[in-house]
Amino acid sequence: MTLTVDTVYELSNRAKITIHAAEASTYVTSLARIIELAKEVNQVDTSAVEPITHSFGTFNPIQRLRPDAVTESDQCEQLQRLAPTDQISAHLYLVPLVIEE
Repeated sequence: MTLTVDTVYELSNRAKITIHAAEASTYVTSLARIIELAKEVNQVDTSAVEPITHSFGTFNPIQRLRPDAVTESDQCEQLQRLAPTDQISAHLYLVPLVIEE
C-alpha cells in the first residue's frame, strides 16, 4: 500500500480530523513509518510463544482484587455546575452528534 497525501486526507475525513495542507506531507511520512514498524512487528516469529488468557502469565494466575467499596462521595451536582447549563439534561451531559446515520 502506497501512502499518499490523498490517503491521509481520506483517513482524516473518516476520523473527522482537519488536516491543513502544510501538515499533510508530515503525516504521510509519520504514518508510513508507523506502517513500516507494523510490518516489522508482523515478521517476528511467534510460533513458540504460548498464548495467554490474562496478563498475569503462569507465575501468578490468581488476581488479587481490591474490595468493591465506594471510596468517594457523590459529586454529580458539583461537577455539573461546571458545565454549561444548555449541555446538561437529567444529570447527563449532552454532546454533539459525531457519527452520522
